[in-house]
Amino acid sequence: MTAESEQSYNRTVQSVSSVGALSVPWSATDARLTMPAALGVAGIPALVITDAAGKILTANGRQHLSADPLGFNFPWAQRPVSVLTEQALLKMARHPAVVLFIDDEDSEIEFAESVITPSAESYYEECSIQFPGFCPYQNSSDDETMDFDYPTSRHSRLKKKPFKHVMFYIGIDGTR
Repeated sequence: MTAESEQSYNRTVQSVSSVGALSVPWSATDARLTMPAALGVAGIPALVITDAAGKILTANGRQHLSADPLGFNFPWAQRPVSVLTEQALLKMARHPAVVLFIDDEDSEIEFAESVITPSAESYYEECSIQFPGFCPYQNSSDDETMDFDYPTSRHSRLKKKPFKHVMFYIGIDGTR
C-alpha cells in the first residue's frame, strides 16, 4: 500500500465520520485486509448495513442506496422477491429465475407480490437459504456471485456439490 492509498483511506474515513460510521484504523493492516471477506463485500469502499444487534442486513448498501436514495425501502433487508432490474438480468445469466411480468399498476404489483412471495419463501426455506446473498454456506465474498457449496443429500456429506439457487423477480412494464 502506498502513502497515496493511506491518504485516500483517511479522506474516506473522515468523510463518513460525521454520521458515526465505524472504520478500521489504517495501521491495523491484517484486520483491514480481512474485513471485506469477513463481511462478504467485493467492492471498496463498501456500505454494510447492520441492525442494532450487529446482524448484517446487507453487505451491498451502496447498490441499495443508489437504487433507493430516499430510503423508502430502508433498512433494505433481503427480500425473497426482487423487482427485475438491469442488474438482475446479469444475475439471471448465472441463475435460473422465475419472473412474473405485470403492468405498472399498484393493484398488479400487490397481486404479483401476493402470488410469488409465498412460493419464493417456501423455496428458500426448503433449500435452507435465508434469501439470496445470505446463505450460511455461501463460499463467495462477491455479493453478485451466489454459488453455494453444501451437501445436497445425506450420502454426499463429504463430497460437496455446487448449487445455483433460483431467483424470483417481478418484471414491471413501465411503458404506457
